[in-house]
Amino acid sequence: NMARKDKSLGVDVRIVDTGVLNSKSIKSNTLDYCESFEIYVSTKHNERISDLNFGIRIDASDGSPILSALSGEQDVYISSKKETEVKIKFNGLYLVPGSYFLTCSVRKNGQFIDELIDCLEFEISDVPFEQFKPHNGAWGPVKFFPNWQINGE
Repeated sequence: NMARKDKSLGVDVRIVDTGVLNSKSIKSNTLDYCESFEIYVSTKHNERISDLNFGIRIDASDGSPILSALSGEQDVYISSKKETEVKIKFNGLYLVPGSYFLTCSVRKNGQFIDELIDCLEFEISDVPFEQFKPHNGAWGPVKFFPNWQINGE
């Protein structure tokens, strides 16, 4: 679904493809629980463009936001002649089993120049990835494995 909510979006820079890559860098809409993944966003431009700020958002199937990230938050701005592919790698982000929606955007000077809302649905399966244990049903959309430090005798 590559529909835009506003006809003024996608004119100078247009998102033409997006997807999820599994831990083997293969495009897949289903990931194992605790499998590392990347999101890619491909754009085409009419002319050389600079200082683009790419953004992604992941929402749960009920529409509740899980996370968002902007390349500019890490001082990563993209400049390109005709086309660009950006990959966003998520190490240590473990979404619990379920369905998720991806929104992608491109901004320049704080203004949206393209945005695709809920442009991709992907799923995290109940099957645990490699050495991970199955999901234990604990609350929350994200599973985090902190480093535990135990002091005592």
